[in-house]
Amino acid sequence: MKNLKWFGIVLLSLMLLSCTTAKERTELSKIEIAGNGEVKVKPDIAVFSISLQSTQPTTEEAVNELKSLQARVIKVLVNENKIKEEDIISSYLNFEPEYSWEDNKRILIGQRAYASYEVTVRTLDDLGTIYDSLSKISTITLSNITLKVADESTYRTEARKKAVDNAITIASLYAKELGMELKRALYVSEQNSGYYNYRAMPFPLAAKAMGDNATEAAIDYRQDDVTVSANVNVIFELK
Repeated sequence: MKNLKWFGIVLLSLMLLSCTTAKERTELSKIEIAGNGEVKVKPDIAVFSISLQSTQPTTEEAVNELKSLQARVIKVLVNENKIKEEDIISSYLNFEPEYSWEDNKRILIGQRAYASYEVTVRTLDDLGTIYDSLSKISTITLSNITLKVADESTYRTEARKKAVDNAITIASLYAKELGMELKRALYVSEQNSGYYNYRAMPFPLAAKAMGDNATEAAIDYRQDDVTVSANVNVIFELK
């Protein structure tokens, strides 16, 4: 009976050791690789921000002036440049007192009204003309111009395929150097995919090049490609 008891203990120990060894072997037969893929695309839309502000003795006066600025902006965008109203989105609206500092004292100078909009331009050739038209309105700020692709789904899929292919290529190289082969993918996750290199910078045309018509020339925008990227982490099992 005692011999059977010891036999059982030894058998259980061997089974546990076997499980541990198998687990270690499985852990050693995995490799985690980061893959990336990029697709360069010509942008077909632009998005930029417009900020309007007015400071007047009273909030009502500030708001009224702000409304006047809004009407002028809408006229330039919608009436003169055919921007659709649904492509002009209000992003911020605020009223607040405005102060200045004199001799370490805060002095009320008036009431400030502020509004901002995000505008989408779907014909890039019109971008310089739109900027020129808006520049004729004082006290507004134009900023954050971003070039994009209206429908990125096709390019995103292509970038993801390239990212996976890149991960497989790298993993295959390591496996070969280790005298092994890829067996299968155990886990895939996507990390930080998106756009980059998407800013458009304004370059005013030189007066010499345009001669007497320099003041009539629209701002010249040099459009860079949009890069749609995908990044994946893949865990492969080796054999």
